[in-house]
Amino acid sequence: MDDNPCQARSFLYRLDLVSFYTAYLRWLSHLSARLGVETTRRIWKDAFAGYDDSLLMSILSSGWQQAPSPGAGETAACLDARLAEFFPAADWEPSRTEAKSLIEAAPPVAQILKLFSHAAVEKEISAYAALHLRF
Repeated sequence: MDDNPCQARSFLYRLDLVSFYTAYLRWLSHLSARLGVETTRRIWKDAFAGYDDSLLMSILSSGWQQAPSPGAGETAACLDARLAEFFPAADWEPSRTEAKSLIEAAPPVAQILKLFSHAAVEKEISAYAALHLRF
């Protein structure tokens, strides 16, 4: 039996930009289809207004190592493919460009893009930190 308290336990967490994009694209697409574009824009922006990112930045600030991932060109192509999957038509509302900008302004995607030059990084973190990153 492990004598480490839960707060002291950690595990290897892989932070993958494409997975964050995919989840956010799914949410944005489904919200837009159900609530309408204007309501979705307002809710999306309100959800992240005044976001205090001090805990997020403390989690992301150090100790992350580059993880195996596709090259930068392949990552960009994968993100474009995901955008096309969730926003299939050029006249789809919101547009792919707007969807991308909404997602890239939302935490933790904005901070990931700012801090890391690689699409995938990994670090030993606590379950609490992992939950904070994902939710």
